[in-house]
Amino acid sequence: MTAPTLLGRASAAVAAAAVDLVRAVVPVECAGCGRVDIPLCAECAAAFDDPVVEVGDAPGRLDVEGEALMPVWAVAWLDGPVHETVAAWKDAGRRDLDRWARAWMRRLAHEAADALPLRSGLVVVPIPSRSRGRGADLPGVLAHGAVEGLADAGVEAAVRACLRIGRGESRTAGQRARTRGATVTAVGGVGPGPAILIDDVVTSGATLRAAREACEQSGTPVLGAMVLAAAPPLGSRADVGLQ
Repeated sequence: MTAPTLLGRASAAVAAAAVDLVRAVVPVECAGCGRVDIPLCAECAAAFDDPVVEVGDAPGRLDVEGEALMPVWAVAWLDGPVHETVAAWKDAGRRDLDRWARAWMRRLAHEAADALPLRSGLVVVPIPSRSRGRGADLPGVLAHGAVEGLADAGVEAAVRACLRIGRGESRTAGQRARTRGATVTAVGGVGPGPAILIDDVVTSGATLRAAREACEQSGTPVLGAMVLAAAPPLGSRADVGLQ
């Protein structure tokens, strides 16, 4: 047995021991149900595998005079294990869930692509997050997943991170977001083509509506939005308030 082989096996053993030590100090648990020693169990992951949700006018601020402001597609409704998983990803620093979030958005974009009127020249625009994500680019994770899913369906698109949340607005303060709305601006323009907005969750719809207005004020039409999860219509399921 050569020295490099021995060294490689030793390094692997050290790495495995380090993982075991971390798990002993801070046990890994399922983000959806809390089951120990697994980041996301099969049952909770399956909650994101249902057919894509067409949100329609469920969030009140996406409804204008009885008509939906724009199409909005979601991977799942924001309740049960979906709610807990998204909350862990957004607010508890669970970066180990990034690959799942990206894959879920990829599937969503692939399935929603047939509803888009164009097959090229699209810009995928992530909405900035103010969650407690420790500086991680969570919207970017979703946006790149969406571009991959659109490419799978033969749609050409590129990420354009050009939106900013205005000062004084907090997307984690649910009541303020519902009553005062959100301020979103486009920095440096959005173009060159029609936009697809990307967000992690939609509850009241205020931020999506503000983002749409910002894009259109810069001269870029919005074809719709894709989100990881959507708050279910009031009265249909448990009322949730993740922002």
